[in-house]
Amino acid sequence: MSDIAAGAGVSKGLLYLRFADREDLIRALIDREFRATLIATHAAIDSDVDGGLLSRAYVHTISALRSRPLLFRLYTGQADDLAAFVRSQPPERYAPRVAAGHRYVAAMKESGMIRTDLGGRLGTVLSAFAIGVAAGAANLDVDEVVAGLSLFIAAGIDAEVSDTTPGKEAFATLVNDLLACVPDPTALDQVPARQATTVYGETSIGGRTT
Repeated sequence: MSDIAAGAGVSKGLLYLRFADREDLIRALIDREFRATLIATHAAIDSDVDGGLLSRAYVHTISALRSRPLLFRLYTGQADDLAAFVRSQPPERYAPRVAAGHRYVAAMKESGMIRTDLGGRLGTVLSAFAIGVAAGAANLDVDEVVAGLSLFIAAGIDAEVSDTTPGKEAFATLVNDLLACVPDPTALDQVPARQATTVYGETSIGGRTT
């Protein structure tokens, strides 16, 4: 904590007023990056006319993740100390996030945004895709891999729809569910689940911003 305080230009006592210990600070740092990634992903999806499609959500999620160097290094296994810390956390820290992901996939099916004939293991398969990208990121062209997987999802999983709003609404609900897993009184407002055109603090109505 002494080194962290010195690097931040604050006293160690001030750090301890906010964080119980080094692990508490690391958790807060990772959660901050996680929240920022969620917010950036939602904004990108909301502004993409096809953003409600699962293939587009995948692309925007990876893009937002790559814009956060710390989180991307953690995701791709390039930050060994942090990765070990994440693995050491109790399962109950991450179980609600996994459950939220499964609810998102279910909502996408129910709203007709993805094919309904793919069985009940779609979430597991998508997780495997994500793990594969993470495992090979150091040796692969991530842009090419993500583009290829997006085409695969578009061809094999996305439903043919003319309006992707239901998918955007499902993603907004996912964002709210995930933000609820990492509560922070200083975080930006949540996304209204049934107002997919809302971008934190600004609401676009018919092209006008209020």
